[in-house]
Amino acid sequence: MDADRPPVAAPEPLGLQQPVGPGRPDRYGAVALRLFEVLDTGPYGGELQAQPGLQGAEAWQVRGQFAHAFESSSLFVSLRYGRRMGNRHEDGVRARLGEMAARDPDRKRFGASTHRYALAPPLPEAEIRVFEKTHGIALPGEYRSFVAVVGDGPAGPGHGLMPLTVPRPEAVEEWAVDDAWAEDRLPGRLAAPFPLTEPLPGRLGTPVDALTRGTLMLAEQGCGSFDRLVLNGPYAGQVWQIDPDWGGFVPVSPGFRAWYTDWLAGP
Repeated sequence: MDADRPPVAAPEPLGLQQPVGPGRPDRYGAVALRLFEVLDTGPYGGELQAQPGLQGAEAWQVRGQFAHAFESSSLFVSLRYGRRMGNRHEDGVRARLGEMAARDPDRKRFGASTHRYALAPPLPEAEIRVFEKTHGIALPGEYRSFVAVVGDGPAGPGHGLMPLTVPRPEAVEEWAVDDAWAEDRLPGRLAAPFPLTEPLPGRLGTPVDALTRGTLMLAEQGCGSFDRLVLNGPYAGQVWQIDPDWGGFVPVSPGFRAWYTDWLAGP
């Protein structure tokens, strides 16, 4: 690093009980996620984040407070889905899923009995390109990188991240989420313009299929509520939740990465 660079301010406290150290694997993931956010928004965030071990004064400022967590968690350098860094993406997410599964052996967390904290292999690039060409779309970058580098579900928010190109193996169970998955892939639906110009809170009076064009269903949240990725227009890349009976159709996350990492950082 250049000697004349200005010092990087120390990150704010995480609000976690101290000390964070060996024998506390449940805290490593949360600390690493906070480090990811701090360093990603700093003046040299991209460069700092790409290095598993920091150097110089910047390293001391970070390590002074978070040394154990920084050196013990692979999540820190694994969650930048917009960049390709070999298999660090997959390894880091799988490590965190392993921690979550170990803390929830009976799968009592919402949706765990469905996705089982399992992560399928990433999709081949050629398969993703065929999907995009078939439907006349370009998938938002954060989501596309996830399925190409990390995995194609099912571990994820709600009852789990739905697969992109093929139905769930359990689709024969005739669950409503599988009907929604199939409807999304009808000719022209994904490429159709997203119809909303602003969020639509409250009970919906418009048929759901008219509102969800131009979106890709990511996960089912229960009771007919679904999280959807907007594919085009001014809200492209955002995750919106549609709850026809109560919540309406409103944004719940600025992008796929935040949507997924918020779930990873949960209890």
